[in-house]
Amino acid sequence: MEMNDKIIIETKSLAKKFTHNWAISDINLTVRKGQIYGFLGPNGAGKSTTIRLLMGLIKPTKGSFQLFGKRPGLFKRDMYKKVGSLIEEPSFYNYLTGAKNLYYLGNLTKEVSWGKVDEILELVGLQKARNKKVDKYSHGMKKRLGLAQALIHDPELLILDEPISGLDPEGLHNMQSLFKRLTNDLNKTVFFSSHNLKEIESLCTHMGIINYGKVVVQGAVEELLKNTDFFITEVKVDEPQEALELLMQQKWVNKIFIENDKLKIHIASQDRPRLTKLLVESGFNVYSIKPRTSIEDYYVSLTRKHNKKNEIQ
Repeated sequence: MEMNDKIIIETKSLAKKFTHNWAISDINLTVRKGQIYGFLGPNGAGKSTTIRLLMGLIKPTKGSFQLFGKRPGLFKRDMYKKVGSLIEEPSFYNYLTGAKNLYYLGNLTKEVSWGKVDEILELVGLQKARNKKVDKYSHGMKKRLGLAQALIHDPELLILDEPISGLDPEGLHNMQSLFKRLTNDLNKTVFFSSHNLKEIESLCTHMGIINYGKVVVQGAVEELLKNTDFFITEVKVDEPQEALELLMQQKWVNKIFIENDKLKIHIASQDRPRLTKLLVESGFNVYSIKPRTSIEDYYVSLTRKHNKKNEIQ
């Protein structure tokens, strides 16, 4: 995907305190046009607080943020016209059809035609269910209808709180295709929060990881995974048990185990050539060596380091 340098979301030392507790502190995020940015963290990390601040639902205790290069204030009304949002679970009139919900809710803020309703329903894959009452919709269909509501006024930016939670594999696939179409074909930017590690990897171009109210790391997903030292390398050899015993003696091997007759090895990326050389020179037939780094592994390694740092402080 070709990225644009235009900054859509920027926060500077953003912080929010509730009574005596800091929900977030010193949040610095940069989201550029055309990105699918996943805001990743465990429950209670501060994701929803950050989103509520960005949407102007609460005021920051310290710090600031900009959308489209402007701070809220005099520009607030014009700024939020370009933002579509989905905060928590969407609410609808269950006794009305999906199309009527979209039409009536859309017209609360700006005139919406039935043609626009059909266009958005087609975009989110609900055209065939346009005349079905919402109480007959599945969880995934309601999620897509909520996204349709966020899209009805053709925003440049989507800010979504946990839009993929509870979706089945088909629902996740539909959401993945939709996000890519929104950014690739319709020139939109997507920022969404999630605690679902595995789906972030396939959905997002960029991500930020938040823990204990602070951003641990952010950047392009591919680059973050490529540069981390926390790799799982999957190796298929002819004698896995003997290879395991050999590799367990190497100080540069962090962790190793066998799963489905394959070696799963935690090593730094620069040690992979050394691994290959050692196995071949030791007489093993090496059939394949594949990096299997995932966001889940990366996330666990980062949050462990961050948790230890907080404990020391």
